[in-house]
Amino acid sequence: MAAGDVQVFHLMTATHGTAIEGAQRAAIRVTTITGEQQGEPDAAGGPKKIQLQRFEIYVSVWGNNPNALRALVGATAANLVFTAKGAAATETHTLKNWAPTEFLGEFVFRSVDDGGPLPLTGVGGKCECGDADTLALMWLPA
Repeated sequence: MAAGDVQVFHLMTATHGTAIEGAQRAAIRVTTITGEQQGEPDAAGGPKKIQLQRFEIYVSVWGNNPNALRALVGATAANLVFTAKGAAATETHTLKNWAPTEFLGEFVFRSVDDGGPLPLTGVGGKCECGDADTLALMWLPA
């Protein structure tokens, strides 16, 4: 997946501490963030710049039970674990320390079966990543 792309999953089950009732879709966007930080002085005594590269994982979960989703907003960060329909079989994904912070309202998806409209409501938030965390440690596809 290229940085900034969004990957959408068709959910069979989803949990965030407990089951998320009515969850039907999850969308994951990984963004790379680059920057500089002052480091120790170099040999000539001048300031040394350290290149930093971090990532941000934004996850939204969409479903047909707005009350269950709205109840997640402000919840303590916990692992989001979901089982999705894959190309050949089911896939299980774990996103560590997901903290849902916003109610996203309604969005119309296409249904898997006939392509008709499927209005779902969603919540979104970031995975809380530490300085030493890598993408491979934070998003664990099975």
